[in-house]
Amino acid sequence: MPGKSDWKFWGDRWDSLNRAMDELAVVLGGQDSAEVPHKETLATLIECLKDFGKKQFETFYKGFDDSLSDSDIPRLRVSVGYPPEYAFSIILDQIACDFEVVQRAACQRMSGGDLAKETLGKADEMARRALKPALDAGLFSTMPAVVTYFQKSPSTRLFPYAPVSLIGIPPSCMGNPTDYLAIPHEIAHYVYNHVQLPDGQDRPPVTADEVVATQIPPNYGRIRNWREEIYADVYACIVGGPVMALDFQDLQLEKLSDVFINDAYSGDGGKHPTPFRRPYIFTAVLSGLDSSNPFIGNLQVRWDSKVNDRVGTDFDRTLTENLKTVVGTLLSLRPSRSEKPLLPEPSSPDTAWYGDLPSTPEDIHSLYTKFAEHINNLTLPSEQEMPLPPAPGTWLSEYNWGKWVAKEKFNLTETPTIRVGDPRATGPGPDWGWIQVLRAAGWTTKWSHIRN
Repeated sequence: MPGKSDWKFWGDRWDSLNRAMDELAVVLGGQDSAEVPHKETLATLIECLKDFGKKQFETFYKGFDDSLSDSDIPRLRVSVGYPPEYAFSIILDQIACDFEVVQRAACQRMSGGDLAKETLGKADEMARRALKPALDAGLFSTMPAVVTYFQKSPSTRLFPYAPVSLIGIPPSCMGNPTDYLAIPHEIAHYVYNHVQLPDGQDRPPVTADEVVATQIPPNYGRIRNWREEIYADVYACIVGGPVMALDFQDLQLEKLSDVFINDAYSGDGGKHPTPFRRPYIFTAVLSGLDSSNPFIGNLQVRWDSKVNDRVGTDFDRTLTENLKTVVGTLLSLRPSRSEKPLLPEPSSPDTAWYGDLPSTPEDIHSLYTKFAEHINNLTLPSEQEMPLPPAPGTWLSEYNWGKWVAKEKFNLTETPTIRVGDPRATGPGPDWGWIQVLRAAGWTTKWSHIRN
């Protein structure tokens, strides 16, 4: 087995990332909190990333080195399919990706113009409002911190080392208020990946993914692959109401024809519902919440017409009906229907995330107009009026690497036997060994909310 000297450049790369994080921490430390919203959150997030990343990298860097004796670091066994260099590369990519996101969020807060800062302030508030129903439903004991930043397309960044939801919003939000509609869906991915439900005194909590999987029949294979996206769509529609349904209709119309109609499309890893079927999730949610909602019929007619123009009427409707059935099942996981809820209740009309509904349901596009008015007139609350997230000063002790590994029950000493390309390699299992530490619990090298 090669020794540490053969891997010196990997250590040099870690040192470079560490210095970059130190520099950002110094720059943030010199800023005025009144001028840079979330200064403390972002500065602590960098410290947590440094601490977590150092332990993650050293565990593998030293764990594979036969010449090193360290009782605090387990000996790792090399896998035929996954060489040590693969692990080093993944870890440094994870750290670098997180650093870039936090740096981007910090720089936009420090040097952005007035319009940019105003837009991010409103986005922060809309993200908090989209997350609060989960808090009210008991899915969190305390409100996670929420920070938004500009990113070319909507995204959620998942951190295993801090209670922070970092949401990317498109820069077009600065001039097009309807682009704020991306927020509830991205918040839903944060909820999905962080909620843990009690499962008895002697058993560990279960994840949202485990619960949702039990709600989908085994023979609904394709829908099972879509389950996180379906959950996020349902959550977004509960929070965002009819305007969210309209927005998702228009988003699907952007797809190329061979993607729009292709149930077997795998360019996204097979994780997203077929575009022409996806809006039926939203009308099913609206109908399940209140079948008398006057917008449902017009939304349904509009989408049926769009589908007819691009697909025709000769297509298998079974998958769509199964999709609606699953939506109905998920809606039963609300506090009013379940002792162990996984979804929130819709807000009352006077506190709705989307503001007031228009009085003209026959004019579907008035939903956009009314939502834009809501954003333009949005008043930001004072800090005293906002739910408090966990104090950043506690994050290093509460969300450290050791607690993360223990909570996830990772086994670092087992040699991975799962092979690259194995169809079973879609989720952690007993044959993953230390691969679980690289791929599980929401830490990804990608910008999107897809975890692995």
